[in-house]
Amino acid sequence: EEEEEESIIFSGVGNQCKSPSSPLGHVEILTNEFNESVIPSVVAFTEDGRVLVGSEARAQATTNPYFTFYEAKRFMGKPYAELSARDRSRFSFQVVNDSAGHYGFALDPARMALLEARATGTSSSSSSSSLPPQQKQQQQQQQ
Repeated sequence: EEEEEESIIFSGVGNQCKSPSSPLGHVEILTNEFNESVIPSVVAFTEDGRVLVGSEARAQATTNPYFTFYEAKRFMGKPYAELSARDRSRFSFQVVNDSAGHYGFALDPARMALLEARATGTSSSSSSSSLPPQQKQQQQQQQ
């Protein structure tokens, strides 16, 4: 009977890493496919429905700022009402209030449809992307 190996995951606000558990207390940090031992805590949702994680997500953040999520762990455990407008506005993505009074992150309907289609194995006919109203307004003001 093989014993399943446990993992220890260090998850900071901006980065994370993973190590197999050792009965002798030795720590060996694992690397990802890019030979990185510390992985940025960044997730991006592309226009074509792909989900990027870590360095790959961070690398495209300037071209996809509204759908690249980072430092989201700063919001954990906080009701939406406790987040100031300054807290919410410091990020390029939209922080929203969900129906239960918790925070959430906005993702446009077209990207959500692509993600749901991938998760369920169905196809989606819509591939156009639209920004949430607040982000459209911010983008227009910057131009």
